[in-house]
Amino acid sequence: MYLIQYKNSIWAIINIISSINTILYFLCIINIYDSIYFEIIISSIKVYFENKWSLIINKSYIKYDLIVHHLLLYLGFILIHIPLFQEYAHIFIYMQNIHIPLSFYYLYKCTHYSLWYRLYLITWPITITRSTTLIYYTYSSYVYKQYLSFVLLLSLFILILYIDYLWTPWNRYILLLK
Repeated sequence: MYLIQYKNSIWAIINIISSINTILYFLCIINIYDSIYFEIIISSIKVYFENKWSLIINKSYIKYDLIVHHLLLYLGFILIHIPLFQEYAHIFIYMQNIHIPLSFYYLYKCTHYSLWYRLYLITWPITITRSTTLIYYTYSSYVYKQYLSFVLLLSLFILILYIDYLWTPWNRYILLLK
């Protein structure tokens, strides 16, 4: 039990740090590449702990959705260093906005204070900007006949949409609609 509480605390801290990084970028306080490099460092630390704790707590490796989530991050990091894809670097930061609601989720897991859970549910819809941003640039690349960009962005869009579908707390939103 103590280890799970410790894990949730670390997750809350990492997601809060990532959220602050994202917000600082959107407020134009830090530049895009500083934000991206910082996010890679944070993600690498998180991957290390996810792997370590999955083996200790679950007696298995991390789940495939987390593997896809982090592989997409590293793939995006590599792609934005290729001249053809540098114009899409800002999309990398949009993908990180998922950490804002996850900050509230892990604060709730640490404290069991219901306000954090409500904030998690209220802020989760901002993750929609991940998919809408990707579909916009996917469509634009098709219209401007940038077919390699189109195929890569479409693939990223499908994977991000799938992960967002898996991670969205649908059961809670269905209750709100009743």
